[in-house]
Amino acid sequence: MRKQVLFRCAIMLCAICALAMLAPQVGVAEKDAPSPQIQAYLGAAFTYQGVLRDAGKPANGNYDLQFTLYNVATNGSPLPGTIPLLHTNVPVAQGIFTVQLDFGYIYGNQQLYLEIGVRPGGSGDDFTILTPRQTITPAPQANYALTAGIAKDTQSVDWNAVYNKPANLSWRRIYVPANAMNYTTGLNITMHEKGLRWPNTSQLAGFGVSKPTDWKGTTPIKVTIYFALYQTTAPGFCQWRLQTSGSMLNLPVENPSPGWDTMSYNNPEDAPLLAYGNAVGRLFLMKSQTWVSKWSEFHETWYFSSGVNTGTALNSNDMWFFYFQRGCSVPNNETYTGDMYVVGAEVSYLAAP
Repeated sequence: MRKQVLFRCAIMLCAICALAMLAPQVGVAEKDAPSPQIQAYLGAAFTYQGVLRDAGKPANGNYDLQFTLYNVATNGSPLPGTIPLLHTNVPVAQGIFTVQLDFGYIYGNQQLYLEIGVRPGGSGDDFTILTPRQTITPAPQANYALTAGIAKDTQSVDWNAVYNKPANLSWRRIYVPANAMNYTTGLNITMHEKGLRWPNTSQLAGFGVSKPTDWKGTTPIKVTIYFALYQTTAPGFCQWRLQTSGSMLNLPVENPSPGWDTMSYNNPEDAPLLAYGNAVGRLFLMKSQTWVSKWSEFHETWYFSSGVNTGTALNSNDMWFFYFQRGCSVPNNETYTGDMYVVGAEVSYLAAP
């Protein structure tokens, strides 16, 4: 004969670890919080402790317990993606029992209810379904994780409070392939299957880009040229020259300023000297050179070259123009005089959060 069982339960601990699964690399810093450490995932299981009464008295012995998860307090169907969890012959002492429940990573930001069925241990009887269903409440870690669940985009997060961001997460790059570059007057630079074929010439080639709208204007920008030395038979040095261009192209036709439709290339800056080794028998030795802008406290702008003027002030110009010149054609330290092949260039900058 089946025992009639009266059951009262109390949730002592309900650590829904699926809700508390914190990312080990990125989190939100709290005031006075200790330095974050990389944490292991907590898993999806949680501990459930209840009190069981049999005929009005604390139960003792073994009982089969069945746990089913719902998202409604009454009626309805089990939560999609879950199945009832059966624990057989659970020991109960003085009415107290403890089980581990693991429904998987299915919680999300929703109210859930636990339905419990009970029968004598190993009896095979039908389960007595206890009412009401138990409301599942989150542990502190789960509450913390729920705040991440509503972060739909970067505007939902205090970006400055996010710690352990990858160092290059906010860096942006504008890449300009060689076939998108412009040339100054001359016939020496030509397009080649490897890129821009660039002999020993004073002719310039480069590009213009709009000032990025997301640039964090208090941080420098970098300009990099990627090129190949066709062949080297002895060690030497490369040193490209960057020409920052001033432009009056945006002035209206009626503007009285002379040269309103021209660009000037009179603000040169040499890249750091780059050494290369002997590459006898090898073709197209790939290299790159980079320029980093400088800050003018007086003019409150970033710039290249030796000083600030209307063409070099990056903060106030809506268009940026960068042109390159072979170092061997100007009085600097470049020793390589053979053909070079430019494959592209890029502008890199730090984006504002």
